[in-house]
Amino acid sequence: MNYKLSVIVPVYRVEKYIERCARSLFEQTLDAMEFVFVNDGTDDKSIDVLRCVINEYPQRLEHIKIINLEKNTGLPNARKVGIENSAGEYIAFCDSDDWVDKDAYKLMYETAATDGCDIIVCDYRTVSEDCTVSHQSLYHYDKAGFISDMLYGKTSWSVWNKIFARDLFSYDIEYPTQNMGEDGALTLQLSYYSHKTGYVNKPLYNYLQRSTSIVNAKTEENVHRKFEQAMANSNLVMAFFKDKEISPIVSRGLTYMLYRSRALLISNYSNPHYMKMWRETCPGIDRKILLDSNAPLKERIRAMLSLLRLYPIITNAIGLTKCN
Repeated sequence: MNYKLSVIVPVYRVEKYIERCARSLFEQTLDAMEFVFVNDGTDDKSIDVLRCVINEYPQRLEHIKIINLEKNTGLPNARKVGIENSAGEYIAFCDSDDWVDKDAYKLMYETAATDGCDIIVCDYRTVSEDCTVSHQSLYHYDKAGFISDMLYGKTSWSVWNKIFARDLFSYDIEYPTQNMGEDGALTLQLSYYSHKTGYVNKPLYNYLQRSTSIVNAKTEENVHRKFEQAMANSNLVMAFFKDKEISPIVSRGLTYMLYRSRALLISNYSNPHYMKMWRETCPGIDRKILLDSNAPLKERIRAMLSLLRLYPIITNAIGLTKCN
């Protein structure tokens, strides 16, 4: 069957959330969809719950794949396996604790088909225990503007509020292996090869912010791990763009990406080891950020204070920053 869209869904320890995710996918109004669930070695009942939901949608059964990995390999690899086992004209990614509005993929695919786009972006909602917030996702349609907005954090570089033409994955793409910033490492490469980006100005994707998530834990070990993973993915992106012809704003944005990755160490600045590591990572970058008019003002101020050796030690002491 010729699928219009394949949705890749990695599954790992989401038995409390997978039902809502799966139902939102199976009730999509787009026809000719394929669903690829990648069991990333989950050790809970996620797959059992998923199979129960699948049984309630017999019309979807022949269009569903469950790929079982022997052990947990991490989100980037699970997505790669899903791509390799999919056949859709376009590819979407949905995290298994999130969910999508029922018309999400129909609206995105129709926009892509009508306008001849190879990337479509939609707005999204972040959902927490306290509130739901909608986020605008596209400000510039031109390639340089779109890429720089992601690099500067003005718009999300996540893969889950986008669909990508399959042809983009045929280019020389290096898949990330680390879990922090992995979305950006992939999206930025695909965006470089994209010819046209489209936009659906509606919040169609619901991103669940779990307070108990491992990624939100602020232990010393986790902070260090997040820093190393983010720097690995940032270096992957830097290597990709090294020999590419890019605009000055993208070049400056790449520097800002490294600056953001380094900033993950700030939570452990009270530790002399991390203080030394923070100072030695990307030497000279504070001066570049200070002179970058595209960087947020607060980051330029932090860069200036860092150059003066006032950040974050003194700013911590007077309560302007919060380091754990």
